[in-house]
Amino acid sequence: MDTFLQLIIAGVSTGSIYGLVALAFLIIYNTTSIVNFAQGEFVMVGAMMAFFGVALSEFGYISTFLIIVGSMFVLAQLFKFILVSPLQKRGSSIFHIIIGTIAFGTVLTEGMGLLLGKQIYGVRPLMGREPLYFGNLSILPENLTTIVVSFVLVLVVWYFFHYTMTGKSLRAVGINPEGAQVSGINVARMTIIGFTLSALVSGIGGMMIAPISGASPYIGLPIAVKGFAAAILGGMGNIYAGMIGGLIIGVAESFANYYISSYAQAIAYGIMLLMLFVKPTGLFPEKS
Repeated sequence: MDTFLQLIIAGVSTGSIYGLVALAFLIIYNTTSIVNFAQGEFVMVGAMMAFFGVALSEFGYISTFLIIVGSMFVLAQLFKFILVSPLQKRGSSIFHIIIGTIAFGTVLTEGMGLLLGKQIYGVRPLMGREPLYFGNLSILPENLTTIVVSFVLVLVVWYFFHYTMTGKSLRAVGINPEGAQVSGINVARMTIIGFTLSALVSGIGGMMIAPISGASPYIGLPIAVKGFAAAILGGMGNIYAGMIGGLIIGVAESFANYYISSYAQAIAYGIMLLMLFVKPTGLFPEKS
């Protein structure tokens, strides 16, 4: 029984990271209809900025957090004005923009590798490395912090979209951009806010994962795949369900690593394919 619960704890910790990536995917998708396949690279930038701040420059985590926020804000503007806006002005389809996000992510990966190096870097944890014990169960403080931060972010995003005028305007733009424009909503401004919010969530996810798995320019693709699988599992039309999808994939991976480690890396792909065949709208499709 203790082993079962310990695997659940490990899975929830990993799954909360996947859920954050799914949340970032879904914020952009539900406000602009764009699937940003550079989302994993956004997480990577957050992790590498954590390495730059905490390990390379020996800043505290508060200063590093501010560096990450600034970096993600700049990255969101670059994404919007260098990639998305020029393609939209040329009348490019969503498909072409999605292909562009893949190229954008590749440039980010190689650029970060040239800037800070291509190896895996360790990052000092925020809360120390001594595990916390609850009876026979244990959890690292960093993993517990990751779980708490992930769920708090989901609640903050939920509150933003349901109880602020800006959030409601973003939802309106996602549902009907032309109708929102006619209603007086500045669609271009809302789009920038959507990109920025998604980038901030990704950056915080990167900061959380850096002390656990290390920071490297090449962590983007694997975590993007698992975050996208979590988004599909939860439901692409439901911004918050990606967290549930992430937890399911994280727990499934945890058990697979323990019992059938040779096939653990295929779990996310298998769940994603199964969901696309069985229920492509996801477990929790949002009602219109």
